[in-house]
Amino acid sequence: MRSYHECSRVGHLRAVCPDHKQQANLTLTVAEKTIDIDDLWILDNGSNRHPMNDESYLQDVEECRDECVQPNGETLSNTKRVKVTLRVTTCGEEHMVGLTDVNLSKDAVSNIISYGLLDKQGFKFT
Repeated sequence: MRSYHECSRVGHLRAVCPDHKQQANLTLTVAEKTIDIDDLWILDNGSNRHPMNDESYLQDVEECRDECVQPNGETLSNTKRVKVTLRVTTCGEEHMVGLTDVNLSKDAVSNIISYGLLDKQGFKFT
């Protein structure tokens, strides 16, 4: 069984852990808007990585040879590990959000932001 990384108790889920702090430091909203698909980032609670396919965001590039499985079951070869800074607007205010250990692969179906990795970085969600 899995354990929740904040309290280390087996079987605990973040949503029901009594030790989990309920204070949010980032709120993400969804709005109906036409956007360019190349600029789209998807929040995913099933991913344990931040895969991306857009080289324009790259910072602090490290070469790597790594593989992971995409949601469609296909293997994805990662060629670089990078940091990415995203500009996010929430409640009318602009914030800069830094993602670490982002995996670059030109074959990634989309740019993914992992809820789990954000949680481990200390981001809180409400």
